[in-house]
Amino acid sequence: MNQRSQRIISSLPFMGRVDRAPGSGRRPARGQAPRGTGGGRVPTPSVSLREPPPPSRGRRIPTLATALAVTIATSPALAQGGDAVHGKQVYEARCTMCHAGGQGPNLAGVVGRKAASAPGYPYSAALKAAHIVWTPANLDAFLAAPTRKVPGTSMFVALPAPADRKAVIAYLASMKR
Repeated sequence: MNQRSQRIISSLPFMGRVDRAPGSGRRPARGQAPRGTGGGRVPTPSVSLREPPPPSRGRRIPTLATALAVTIATSPALAQGGDAVHGKQVYEARCTMCHAGGQGPNLAGVVGRKAASAPGYPYSAALKAAHIVWTPANLDAFLAAPTRKVPGTSMFVALPAPADRKAVIAYLASMKR
């Protein structure tokens, strides 16, 4: 067994060096207990020692660990710097999945712009009919509860924390088209 395989196996919680016979330096036969441990059969987990697949080139689905890390990283208590700096962190964590991925419109220059007016994006009928200008106050109300501010909108992700909304609006105001 090469060193890489040995490292992988020994790092698994169920397959540490305990599965080796004491002092023998070799692994017991598959399904057999190591010598000196009382005998009997032990379950042998199936472990693949092949190389992991290359990272996906498409969209990645956030895992629970990623979601937890994002939540912790974007907490207002941990934010350092000015509002726009924290706003960029929140924007990148919560908004770019849609707004930089083509599901939502590009938000550069959105502050002060009429809602549903950026060319090249198929806005919902509800947002087109809303006749809203994206002032900081309107953005704050929309980001707090998009479907309450504009019933029928395609956007459903809210920013419930007032500090996060204020920071994101400051960041959006700093973005130029």
